Amino acid sequence: MLRDVPVVAGSQLVDSTGTDETLSVRFLVNVPRDSVAGFYRRVLAERGWRIVGDAMNGEMVQLYAERDGPPLWIQIRSAGPGVTHYTLIGAQAQDSSAG
Repeated sequence: MLRDVPVVAGSQLVDSTGTDETLSVRFLVNVPRDSVAGFYRRVLAERGWRIVGDAMNGEMVQLYAERDGPPLWIQIRSAGPGVTHYTLIGAQAQDSSAG
């Protein structure tokens, strides 16, 4: 579900959870929150994603992106000075023929 989504260089995998429908992967990186958000805004656009949601919710930046296939959510929050936790959440594409 997330194989075409890049991670920020130097990121450490914290944990991952998933079902047949969704996958959530959390990382920690020694990069400021706004730099991580900027990375995803730039890289997703370069890879054909369209960011349809970009919001600040308290201290967390939330991005929602779409392209042909499953949607992607990214939650980015500061974990201290110059340190960021971010979570990539992917979902299976919905079968439009299902009723």
